[in-house]
Amino acid sequence: MCGGIVPVTFLKRGQRWAPADNSDREVKIVNIIDGWVTYTWEVKDGVTESHEKLSFPFQCRYCLILDTPEVPEGL
Repeated sequence: MCGGIVPVTFLKRGQRWAPADNSDREVKIVNIIDGWVTYTWEVKDGVTESHEKLSFPFQCRYCLILDTPEVPEGL
C-alpha cells in the first residue's frame, strides 16, 4: 500500500514495509513511540541494522506490505 499516509495508530510492531523506490530492502517495524518508528532490516546472513524516523517520513519512504489485496478497514 503506497501513496497514502495512515494514522500513526495504524502502525504496528511486526508490520513489513517495502521501499517506495522499489529497491529490495524490506524493513520491519519493531517499535512506535510518540510518532517515532523504529525499524530493522537484514544486512547479511541474519545480521540486522535499525533506524528510526518520524511516522510521516517513514511512510513517505516505505510502502506497507499487505497480505491481502483488500485495504484494511478504517483507512
